[in-house]
Amino acid sequence: MGIIFFQLTEIKFESENTMNLQKIENYQLKFYQQDWLSGYLEKHSKLLEPLFERTYFLLKDQIIYNDAMDMEACSIPYSLKEYTWNRYPGDDPEWLFMLSRQSFLLDLSQAYALTKEKCYLQKWRSLLLDFIQEEGEPNSTNRNVWRPLDVGIRVMNWMKSLTYIPIADYKQLGIDKVLRTALLVHLKYLERSYIDKYRLSNWGVLATGGMAAIDLFLPELVTSEQSDLIWDRLTEQLDLQFYSDGIHWEQSPLYQHEVLMTYVYLLQISEYLEISLPLDLRTKLKIPILSTYYIADNQDVLNPINDSDHVNFRYVYDIYRKLGFLHEPSKDRNVAKLWTGDLYEERAWKTLQPEKLFRGESSGLMVYKTEDIYFTLFNGLHGSSHGHASTGSFTLQLQGDDLISDSGRYSYVNKAERLQLKECDSHNTMFIAENPHTLVTDTWGYGKLPTPLFQRIKEIPVGFFAECGWIDKDDQNLMIFERSFIYLKAINSVIIIDSFMGQKETEITSTYNLAPTLNCKKKAGQFNLTTNSRKYKFFIVSGQTDQTTVESSEIYNQLIEHTRLTNKFHYKTGKEIQATVISPLEDIRIMPVKVNQAGEDEPFCQAKGFCVITGEKKFYIFVICGDIVKGNKLLVSEYGHFFYGRLVLIDQNEAIIRIK
Repeated sequence: MGIIFFQLTEIKFESENTMNLQKIENYQLKFYQQDWLSGYLEKHSKLLEPLFERTYFLLKDQIIYNDAMDMEACSIPYSLKEYTWNRYPGDDPEWLFMLSRQSFLLDLSQAYALTKEKCYLQKWRSLLLDFIQEEGEPNSTNRNVWRPLDVGIRVMNWMKSLTYIPIADYKQLGIDKVLRTALLVHLKYLERSYIDKYRLSNWGVLATGGMAAIDLFLPELVTSEQSDLIWDRLTEQLDLQFYSDGIHWEQSPLYQHEVLMTYVYLLQISEYLEISLPLDLRTKLKIPILSTYYIADNQDVLNPINDSDHVNFRYVYDIYRKLGFLHEPSKDRNVAKLWTGDLYEERAWKTLQPEKLFRGESSGLMVYKTEDIYFTLFNGLHGSSHGHASTGSFTLQLQGDDLISDSGRYSYVNKAERLQLKECDSHNTMFIAENPHTLVTDTWGYGKLPTPLFQRIKEIPVGFFAECGWIDKDDQNLMIFERSFIYLKAINSVIIIDSFMGQKETEITSTYNLAPTLNCKKKAGQFNLTTNSRKYKFFIVSGQTDQTTVESSEIYNQLIEHTRLTNKFHYKTGKEIQATVISPLEDIRIMPVKVNQAGEDEPFCQAKGFCVITGEKKFYIFVICGDIVKGNKLLVSEYGHFFYGRLVLIDQNEAIIRIK
């Protein structure tokens, strides 16, 4: 009896120090129900090039960060042996933060699943064990390795990577006890390091998401108290961090996706394992994910506004499509299969259909998106420190060509390039030249912000209309700015009407940051913009417009030159009006039009008129700067158009459209 008792004790001891992998195995059985991996590699070799580029360097003990969702990319390979695990090259600690997240383990496990080449699995094991041995517990010397954000992502990547390694292969690695102990250390750390600030931060979601992945795959490692804590935090964060229109409060497309993809993965695990979650993710994620349709163009390329990059997010959007959150407009859904597996293969989802317009009633982001145009305008609250001086700033694509773009972020290091890319000049807005509406103090700090007043976007018979307004609260010169955009679909052109009214004479600057792909030449007061295949016209009716070559950043850690158009307008008094035209038409012109009060001979100074001409088509735009107090309220143009309204358009067919 003594011998039997000893054996049973040994068995119990072993079981307490190894993990129950049954849920991971159940996940794998459904994930790989069909033999699709080899065919996937052949069919999607182009998509997988960045993955195998990263693993190529990893096998040589070097690392790069070039995935679309890498928060801080770096295409330069650096030695892991030289910098592991608590040092970083250059002056940017973000390199180390990226390393600490250990997405390379997911890369290696996916490469192993796709190829069955043992070198990937061996490297996965050696890197994981080396990290655990060297930096597996937090202490006073490795705080950069143990930031809650990075720890949560690290755990999530550990869990994800396990799902790509067959259980039999994993058991042969002999690391189960070590990994179990490490997971418990990480779990405890994430539990105690949470602070109130994380309730409203992507940090909170990404940190807690790692804990949730452990809870779903390895519930025996999680106490009931920890489990309740995990799901309470995630529920609160999801309710708190998104505006009612679905945009994440930090106002950054990249970080919105980072947060949403965490929730999406947890939903995916729960549906594979048929686990009922404490929160209804399928319902709660619908609006936030639908809103992501508007923060990328028709090719799923991310808009680089407010600390984001200009990168292709196709596989991310196809994950959303595969899981039934976005409609399916002729995309290859099988692109997402490496991340979503077999479960969703034959499902037909009833999804929310996006409209052309996104009104951004709570976030302040307005979008118009069709095959011909992708337009965004921002006039919301600043959000977190990821926000830029982007009040009143717009971006524009016509015919799939990037024309007016955001300048990106480049770095989080507190240096000149970072600060410059956050300032007003680097956005497509207008401001007092000597005292812009946003004061950037350092990489995360601001000394002054404008106050948004209103924003609206709507469809009109000729296309769409958008407008916004804000106050620059400078003590010396309070200034009200208003912007109106009219899209004339018949000629695929955008007309911008800017107005400003202040307390004293000053100079107003308007900046237009052209896409790096554009060539720009000035001719007769106009600017000719050319891409590889098409030409565009850009001109501003008043003021002095000059072009300069400046730097922008489409990808973190990379700078690229582009052209900036800067208009200087000398403001004197009253409400001044300025008109801008952006068009693919060679012959387009805009002419001032005189406006009188009906029955009067003198020009009416409170109204401005413009005529947009191309070929035989003419569009008239009339702006009234304020309410008419004296005289006839009916106005008439020099061409005999009678009208009344704050903004009136007469289209090519002489139809009167009172926009407002």
